[in-house]
Amino acid sequence: MNLLADVLGLSELLLVAVEHWVGDFKLDILCTDGEDQVIIENQLDKTNHAHLGQLIAYAAGVGAKKVIWVAESFRPEHAAALEFLNENTTDELSFFAVEVELWRIGDSPLAPKFEVVVKPNDWVKAGREQARAASSTSPTKQLQQKFWMALIERLAIRAPHIRPQKTSTPALAQ
Repeated sequence: MNLLADVLGLSELLLVAVEHWVGDFKLDILCTDGEDQVIIENQLDKTNHAHLGQLIAYAAGVGAKKVIWVAESFRPEHAAALEFLNENTTDELSFFAVEVELWRIGDSPLAPKFEVVVKPNDWVKAGREQARAASSTSPTKQLQQKFWMALIERLAIRAPHIRPQKTSTPALAQ
């Protein structure tokens, strides 16, 4: 879980339950990032439509803010679906697609190697939030928003271990 959290740029993933019931179905892994519910659906094969539907149903069933789909490989249409969800949902909701391989070096035990295929594009979401805020806020609040976004971008480059809170549009409208 720590390795997966690191690869995704999350501070932590704390296990809550394995095979957690959501209605009549079982979610593979329910965890938290310290604040929000996170779900992980594992598929040890190429992705399929059934798992995409399960992923969305589980996310709705537990109110997940981060949705992680781990699979052997992702079909282009499933990666595109997760990208679509990232681009067309609030910045509070994030979808990740992660391919997994097992590696062994010499006689060492098998170890997972994760490759992120899809992750939220904070730049796109931030741009949409800025546009929304700009249409409903004063020039002073717009300037504050511009400053905050520039600071977040600079921190991402120079101090990636610092994860500032995201701005919220309602706070800007005050």
